[in-house]
Amino acid sequence: MLALAVVLRFKATSADRSVLDALQHALTYWSKTRDFIPARAADGRLLDLRFASANWQRAIRDRKQPGMLVKRHFEAMVFAYLAEELRTGDIAVDGAAEYGDWSSHLLSFDECRPLLAAYCAEAGLPESAAEFVAELKQRHRQAAEHLDAGYADNEDLTFAKNGTPTLKRLGGLGTSVAATKLGAEIN
Repeated sequence: MLALAVVLRFKATSADRSVLDALQHALTYWSKTRDFIPARAADGRLLDLRFASANWQRAIRDRKQPGMLVKRHFEAMVFAYLAEELRTGDIAVDGAAEYGDWSSHLLSFDECRPLLAAYCAEAGLPESAAEFVAELKQRHRQAAEHLDAGYADNEDLTFAKNGTPTLKRLGGLGTSVAATKLGAEIN
């Protein structure tokens, strides 16, 4: 896997490069035969491993070796997250078809501009940003008015003196005949 990672050119499709930085760190210590590697990059900064789950965080660290990472566990963690990032498209492989950068297939805004009016008409959206915001505000206003109008009928919702809303606990509906029959058959 490490040999393949050296050959492939990976690219982050977002601003988050933490998995690629961890991969680069693993590649830096690939040929070393030690069990532990530093948790700091070559430039002295601490690796950003916040992407890793709590279980992985425990697996890659050893209490007896503070500031160090368990090399083999760290490499396994990096490849597990690299595979997930490739699957979701957050990391791409330059020149690849299946794991390539999906954002390169998107139209630029200049290419979209002539198509905008037809799209908005088909989707039932206002064409200008100001009209869109005005319509959205109107829809929210109508939804709030509808909710306010129905509040008097809502016996389960109450407001405390400080304005905090509270929903009353709903009573059970009882056991249906079908559920009772199923329970009897299971017993």
